[in-house]
Amino acid sequence: MSVKLMNNKCHIYKKDLILRQPRFVFFVGIFNSLIFGLAVIMMALFPNETITWWVNLFVYFMLLLGLWYFWMAIMWKVTIKQDGIKFRNYLFQTKMISFEEIKSQV
Repeated sequence: MSVKLMNNKCHIYKKDLILRQPRFVFFVGIFNSLIFGLAVIMMALFPNETITWWVNLFVYFMLLLGLWYFWMAIMWKVTIKQDGIKFRNYLFQTKMISFEEIKSQV
């Protein structure tokens, strides 16, 4: 796909342009989820009386953060089409904004 900007007009040719999160975000999410998931399992199997509540909270928070990155890398997508921009967020909601709407707002 080629995109040309001439005289403040965007011309899009041929196929749709699809933008996604970098693969790095996907792998960070998987790595983070695996490491802190193992930590949660270890904390359940071998309880320790010296660990305070904030350590547990931190481990659970980091596990949820890794799962969020994993989910974000899979779900988030922006597609630039001939007639507008299509956006899919993390909750499967898809929105389409036409170029005419964008021009009217500018």
